[in-house]
Amino acid sequence: MIKLPKAIEADPRHEEVVALLARDQRPVWEKGTLAVSRVSFSPRFEVALKTALNFQQLVFGLEKIDGILETEKKGIDAINEKQGAPSAQRISRLLIVTNDGAERFFRACERTALKHADRLLLIVVDISSNVLEEKLFGNGREIKALLVSERDTVTKILLSLD
Repeated sequence: MIKLPKAIEADPRHEEVVALLARDQRPVWEKGTLAVSRVSFSPRFEVALKTALNFQQLVFGLEKIDGILETEKKGIDAINEKQGAPSAQRISRLLIVTNDGAERFFRACERTALKHADRLLLIVVDISSNVLEEKLFGNGREIKALLVSERDTVTKILLSLD
């Protein structure tokens, strides 16, 4: 089983976060094989996302996210090869998706999550892409996928779950 960030394991809310992530898990699409946590979009979660946005620690769009994760994977693989040992499997990236994607989108999300399962946690948030965009930006784009690309921010966002 993949481990949460060390900062969460050390936090008094560790068990609460684990319980929240385990509470509502199901495949991201009808024939999916990966159990994905479904979480609510709470005010604390919104503040954590806005803070991450202000510090430019969110990446938007699944295609761009895939590219970033692939580039990071190549670097990690090179380091592991040089050291002769695999790195510890621990969550350091968080892929957040809205609940209104098409099956094709969710299949792509699952592929990304499975490919980078050693460090990526996929969660589905109970919010539509239009509402998420409105809350974060206030203009007319749709945001269906967000990557939290910094370990400390992943911790803060996971600790903000209700």
